[in-house]
This record gives sequence, structure tokens and C-alpha cells, in this order.
Amino acid sequence: RQRDLNGKPIETRIKLHDETIVQDTEGLVNYLVQEKQSRLFTRRFCRKMLGYALGRAVQPGDGPLLDEIETKLQANDYRFSVIVESIVMSPQFRNLRHKKLPLSAEKEKQ
Repeated sequence: RQRDLNGKPIETRIKLHDETIVQDTEGLVNYLVQEKQSRLFTRRFCRKMLGYALGRAVQPGDGPLLDEIETKLQANDYRFSVIVESIVMSPQFRNLRHKKLPLSAEKEKQ
């Protein structure tokens, strides 16, 4: 697609956080494939997934788990299922303590 619904040209060029300019999806893929960028992207993606799964901010004590996930990802061709399995099987996830809902929210669930 070259134009949006209003007929205006679609802008595919973007400046990234490190001032690198990528032109399109192919340029973004090439950027991410670079080892340094790939490692940064992988680490950040794993952090975001872990924080979402745990329902809290990632803490310094989660560092070894993130390292383990990255190592497993590299060994398993960066399959998404490796991230999910690693998080779900981690002590951090398995020992989650869920907050109790306020009484009014519990009534609404019934």
C-alpha cells in the first residue's frame, strides 16, 4: 500500500532512538538483525513480557531469569514459545501472590 484511506502517501521512513533512519520494514529487519541491536531488542522484549506476566515492574533479582531466557532463545532459534515457557515455569511466576479484589469487584464478578 502506498497511500492511506484519505489518499495521502504513507510515510515509511522513521528515525530511531539512536538516530538511525530506517526506510521501511525491510530496513527495520536489517537494523534488528545487527548483533548489538538484536541483543538489545531481545532483552527489552523479554523484560516487557516478564513484567506483563508478573503484573509488576521487573526487579534486579529478575536479572538471572532474563539471562536464562535469552540463552534459551539463542539456543532455540528465537521461538516465542521459549519465552512463554521460561516465564511460566519460573519461580517468580509460579509463586505469584494475587491481590484480593475489593469487595465491590468480587460482587460484580458473581
